[in-house]
Amino acid sequence: MKNRKIILLILFVLCVNSFVLKSQEYLIEIETKRNADNSVDFNYRKNCYGTYCIQFTFRQLSNSFQSNFQSTVSGLSGRAISLKPRDATQGIGFSFSYIYQLGSPNVKINDDFIYLLPFRNDVKLEAISLNNLNRSFGKGVSETWKAYRFVVENPESIVACRKGLVVKVVDEFNVDTTQNFNYKRSQNEVIVEHKDGTLARYSGFKAGSIKVEEGQMIYPYSEIGIVGRNGKDVNYKLDLCIYYLNTKNLNDFNDVVKKANALAYVNPKFNYKGAAATLLSRNKYVTECNDEIITQEFSRREKKKYLKGELK
Repeated sequence: MKNRKIILLILFVLCVNSFVLKSQEYLIEIETKRNADNSVDFNYRKNCYGTYCIQFTFRQLSNSFQSNFQSTVSGLSGRAISLKPRDATQGIGFSFSYIYQLGSPNVKINDDFIYLLPFRNDVKLEAISLNNLNRSFGKGVSETWKAYRFVVENPESIVACRKGLVVKVVDEFNVDTTQNFNYKRSQNEVIVEHKDGTLARYSGFKAGSIKVEEGQMIYPYSEIGIVGRNGKDVNYKLDLCIYYLNTKNLNDFNDVVKKANALAYVNPKFNYKGAAATLLSRNKYVTECNDEIITQEFSRREKKKYLKGELK
């Protein structure tokens, strides 16, 4: 019972420590361009993949209309926003700052979508619904908080639960298998952005085992890497959460009250015994998949390639 309580109090910070990225980190750079009609374009260049929300704040602005702007960008470069002059014969004066966050503020969730369990067929696993330690400390926790830990006996291949774009890969941490860890913050992880704007964070890969790269499109049942151990425990553990940006004001991430719900979480339905199942904590499951589940988001062209064995 004691061990169970410890496990249920694991702080899955890798899902909740998403923070507002500052411009000086140079994941996204902004350049301004003054045009002949006295308008000003704010062009972005991304050194990262995925959809980002950029929020501009103008500390000083003259001969224009607004002081706060927001843009959602997906490409590696382009125009984020433009300022139009009130008086077209005069230039615009401004000084500004910007912050940005991975995710789109306009996500539409399909509650009936069916995810694959994240291992190859016929793998036995235990699903543990993770609690958030912030709740025990009286701190804010998202009203929709949901994350799973999948425990398996062997170093199985982790596969994609859903089609998506790889937007982040961390593969640099080795686990000390001589120590016991109820929670370990530094984990190898992969973040995948889905078509609907949700993000899946897979955490717990064996060092050096990740087989995907940032900017790569992956498909359901595609191998991502190998699950690792979380310390001295003989079992292997993968942590998974599916979440999305839940605010249109990125300053919420810096607000003690509002930051808890700046991200929202999905309680996914997984394919199990041919049906959509909501997993029960501490229950045992056996993985399975079929062509219908794998191809549910495929384009017509992708389906043809998949049937020919050309899509992996």
